[in-house]
Amino acid sequence: MKFGPLVFLAAFLGLSASWYGLVLTPQVQLGRAMQETNSVVKTELYPAGRPGLAREGLEVYRANGCAYCHSQQVEQKGTLVDVVLTDAGKTPMDVAKALNEAQLGKFNGPGVGAGLPKPILKGTTIENATVLAKV
Repeated sequence: MKFGPLVFLAAFLGLSASWYGLVLTPQVQLGRAMQETNSVVKTELYPAGRPGLAREGLEVYRANGCAYCHSQQVEQKGTLVDVVLTDAGKTPMDVAKALNEAQLGKFNGPGVGAGLPKPILKGTTIENATVLAKV
């Protein structure tokens, strides 16, 4: 256990850095701005209201109905990708042969390497693009 003190020092530095970042830094930045609010008195609002421009911003946000759109959950049905030929390989005939194997014979011929990048397949799923990229 000749590295024991080094391991202890590394663990101590790691814990100290995390405490500094998660506890001390926010306390220094916020200071006493986050004071507790006394909720025993019934005439005051709890939690304490926002001061100045923050209050005006809240009123504008509510008046314009911003909460309706900004509280919606986004649902994504799937991702469509494009397959693009960026390198013609060693010879254009090798690329044409690979494209024919992928049943995309319209790109075959000796001129397949000219004018790269060349779109091969547009608006396909990631699974189909992965299969085509392996070919």
